[in-house]
Amino acid sequence: MSRILMLFALITLLATACATSQPETEPPAEETPVAQPAPAPPEPPPVPAAPPPPAAPAPDLVSEPVIAPPPVLPQTASQLPLVGLAGLGSIGLGGVVRALRRRLL
Repeated sequence: MSRILMLFALITLLATACATSQPETEPPAEETPVAQPAPAPPEPPPVPAAPPPPAAPAPDLVSEPVIAPPPVLPQTASQLPLVGLAGLGSIGLGGVVRALRRRLL
């Protein structure tokens, strides 16, 4: 009888873990009015600067190849294999406990 209750509890635990694996969405936050800052006074026009000296010709350099960043892959994995592994572990642990109980009693 206790084995059936343990199995039922394990199945219930796994079912709730699978059901709650989806992220919960929060309701949109209420928009509150934000005070607008006072406009800044206009800045005076810039003073023209002296023309820059002529630039020296650039030396001929061999350009290095540009390495593109790796593409971003979509996050499509689920937690279901982890839940199955936890279930297998609990079944194995139950077998070990059962063997130890029989050996000790």
